[in-house]
Amino acid sequence: PNSFSFSPLSVTSPHTNFETLSIRPNPAMGMARIYFTLATAQDVSLRLFNSVGDEVKSIALGTRSAGANEYDFDGSSLAAGTYSFELRVGNREEAGRIVLIK
Repeated sequence: PNSFSFSPLSVTSPHTNFETLSIRPNPAMGMARIYFTLATAQDVSLRLFNSVGDEVKSIALGTRSAGANEYDFDGSSLAAGTYSFELRVGNREEAGRIVLIK
C-alpha cells in the first residue's frame, strides 16, 4: 500500500518580508504586544491611524533580526476606539487593526 507523510512547511512569499503578524490582546486596555516574524533582518517601523485616517503615532523600531520578534505597544495615551496600524519592513507594509478600550 502507498503511504504518505506530511511535514509542517513554512512558506514565505518572495513578495513579502513577513511570515506572521498578530497583536494581542485585541481589544486592549492601553497595552498590547505586536508579534511578527521576519524572513530576513530588516528595518521596522510602526504607524498608527485613527478612524478618520489621521496618523496619531509613528515609531521607529530599528533593525530587527530574522525570526520571531515582538514589540510592546503603549496606547494608554490614546482615546478609546478602533485604530489601523501599518508595520513597515524594508519597503513593504503589513496592515491590521487594534481596538483600544478604557
